[in-house]
Amino acid sequence: MEVDIPFGHRHEMVVFPHACAPAGIGRMAGSGADETSIITAALHHPLASPTLQDFLRQAGDLLIVVNDGTRATPTGRILEILAETLQGVPRLKIVVATGLHRAPTEAEYQSILGGAYTRFRDVTAAHDGNSLDDLTWVKNVDDKILINPAVAEAGRILVINSVEPHFFAGYTGGRKSFLPGLAGYPSVEASHAGAVSEAAAPLRTAGNPVREFIDASTRFLDMSRVFAIQVVLDRFDKIVIAAVGNMDRAFAVACAGATKFYTMTVGRRFDIVLAQVRPPLDINLYQTEKAWEHARYALKPGGILICVSACAQGIGSGFYWRLVEKYPDHSRWLGLAGRPYEMGLHKLVRIARMRESGELWLVSTIDEQTAQRFWYTAKPSVQAAVDEAFVRKGPHAAMLIVDDAALTVPVIAE
Repeated sequence: MEVDIPFGHRHEMVVFPHACAPAGIGRMAGSGADETSIITAALHHPLASPTLQDFLRQAGDLLIVVNDGTRATPTGRILEILAETLQGVPRLKIVVATGLHRAPTEAEYQSILGGAYTRFRDVTAAHDGNSLDDLTWVKNVDDKILINPAVAEAGRILVINSVEPHFFAGYTGGRKSFLPGLAGYPSVEASHAGAVSEAAAPLRTAGNPVREFIDASTRFLDMSRVFAIQVVLDRFDKIVIAAVGNMDRAFAVACAGATKFYTMTVGRRFDIVLAQVRPPLDINLYQTEKAWEHARYALKPGGILICVSACAQGIGSGFYWRLVEKYPDHSRWLGLAGRPYEMGLHKLVRIARMRESGELWLVSTIDEQTAQRFWYTAKPSVQAAVDEAFVRKGPHAAMLIVDDAALTVPVIAE
């Protein structure tokens, strides 16, 4: 049996043993409904909110918050749909909610803004969570948060998000646009501390320490000033669900939609799981973790998880590198959960937990020595990894291929 496995911008045809017919799962496809119709219908029925037109009436300053290039959010398409509604806004600014990610390249700005690039590029800038002097401390209910001053200065805020499963925050979207999206390093670091907990898991919001911290730390926001557009995309990155209006209500509806389109039920656990990572989350190793974090739920104890991700931009985070250099001994990583948190520490703790339950192999452009420093076992090709896995587990081993694993979550049928 042969299967075509995507790898960056190329594909590898992989041959499987005759005795093996690997199972496969991936995101659902939508019905093909027109995206403009989906957005327009949602705008006519906002959740616990005035319509967008009424929300923008007499708005002097509008801040539009959008995702960076590590999300497939169709920001440009949504802005084009909203173009007529936004015409009457006297002062408009778009900020890319990068959190601690780097600013987009010009090519990435073009990708983010799409067909709206020419109209909105001059009013678009990236948040810089490391530029602490340019941010402001805002008092919350019982603490404070370091935030982009545009949040406080804007008369109205429009947040455009796509909602997908997130390996430790439950889901992307919602208030995550503000924290970590528009926050400064100390606040972002605090928001990630709960990620060392096993309760920080995909599809989970209640009882998730990360999501609960985000919700509690953004209570300073006057939600009557915020209008949210939360969309769910299908396997072809087409909008299939849109919920708009009150941020928390729209987010809840989008989470339910994301669960429908991104979770796939499987009837068993597997000896070998191959996690394919598709753009844009195959950009680096830091983002690639999202794939095996989801795929591991389908892995038998002692199984082999093969993560296929181009990682064209290498590791992807300075603090990730620094942590690995600070803690080179993998045997210590699990115990780091009990130390005072520093940014990125959850990466080491969570990979140690994964390594307790199975093996973690990587097919990427990262060299073998570097991969090993981050506790991945590098393999030269998908075929080589598959061949070795079947030698180790036997020709009749059960195998699952998870397409777009950074967004697809396998759920074991009880």
